[in-house]
Amino acid sequence: MSLRSRLFGPKPVPDEGKGYSQASFKSGKALAYFSSDVTDAAKCRRMYEQGGLVGEAIDAYPLFVFTNGYVLQGDDETLTDSVQEFLDAVDIETLGHQLIVDALIMPNGRAYAEIVWNRLGAGITKMVYRPAETFKEILDDRGNVIQYVQTVTRNNTTITVELEPKNIFVLDLHAPLVKRAFKEIEIDLAIADSTATSIQRHGYPRYHVKLGQPGENVGRQALMDHGKEFENLKPNMEWTTTQDVTIDNIDTQGVAQTDAYTNWSTQRVSCALGVPEEMLGLGRGSTEATAKVRLDTFYDKIGSFQSRFARAMGNQIFDVLTGRPGAVWMAFNDVSPDDNVKKAEYIAKIASIYPADPWLVMTPTWVQEYLDIEIAEDDPDNPLNKVDEPVPPPTPPIIIAPPKDQLQPEEMPLGGVK
Repeated sequence: MSLRSRLFGPKPVPDEGKGYSQASFKSGKALAYFSSDVTDAAKCRRMYEQGGLVGEAIDAYPLFVFTNGYVLQGDDETLTDSVQEFLDAVDIETLGHQLIVDALIMPNGRAYAEIVWNRLGAGITKMVYRPAETFKEILDDRGNVIQYVQTVTRNNTTITVELEPKNIFVLDLHAPLVKRAFKEIEIDLAIADSTATSIQRHGYPRYHVKLGQPGENVGRQALMDHGKEFENLKPNMEWTTTQDVTIDNIDTQGVAQTDAYTNWSTQRVSCALGVPEEMLGLGRGSTEATAKVRLDTFYDKIGSFQSRFARAMGNQIFDVLTGRPGAVWMAFNDVSPDDNVKKAEYIAKIASIYPADPWLVMTPTWVQEYLDIEIAEDDPDNPLNKVDEPVPPPTPPIIIAPPKDQLQPEEMPLGGVK
């Protein structure tokens, strides 16, 4: 190494007009936020269970799915009644709530329930909820599920159970909301934690106690002895000091602008989870029209989830229970209170086209099906139960013959004798 290098270090490399030696940002490079996939199902579960905002938003989906109930439809009343008895036995409202929640919070977007068969293995007796984070799918070369492996821990003992696909009911709504909102949830939790810490730190007044006169040399022991008098402060305490002691409040403003940060993070979480802010008790600055648009969009999303849930139940459960695919299907009642009003207005407009005959374009039966109105067979108002009263035969007209002396010559009887 040369003497110059020892004294002044290595010779600097010319910049050649490139600016900074290392670029602080490269265009087109993905940020570190999305560099890895979210696969921690247990953490997603904790986000739902321990995050009040997240849990409330996720619970809104199953609550609205079942809020207006459902009906079973089919041509065979006996099969429909048997399926309804099965759903009542498994408590489908509670089971459905658990399955929808798991489908929304799990990273793979799937929920599982174990199907219990009878001893012959030919009929389903019940369905049992199983936590989705305990399942692992075993796939073949083409990506099809050939086996499910459930791993649970009980009394510090790990138990592994292998289950065939026919023994597992799978609900996939194709909407892993917690996975989508994972980063927004972490940011919201960080802001909430830092805000709470700041309030705890600055919520209580802090004082600057000055001892002595400017330029006076106060000993360390005197400062420590005097400071001990202010260690255990209480809101109702007052001090009496000499003129060389000054007490200034240095934390009069508290914590400012906390609303701006919390509102910003809350809006992002609400948007990522697809739930209107009004349903979470927020909706700051929104008008009634804006809130209605958000709710209508949410209702449409709920309707889509209802269809997916009903289709999964029909394909995996109902078809096995009845032995006749498509014989019984589940139909949820509309969750939007305005849809029936819009349907009624639509029917009224069609009927007004021909006021003289409002049923010229549509029939009462079509209107009932369009409005999802089903009249029981034993209902006295059911048109099918009304029997037309028999119409008596017409009474023949009474003909009275005129007297014989009033008959005309052409009406004279044969023989010319009156």
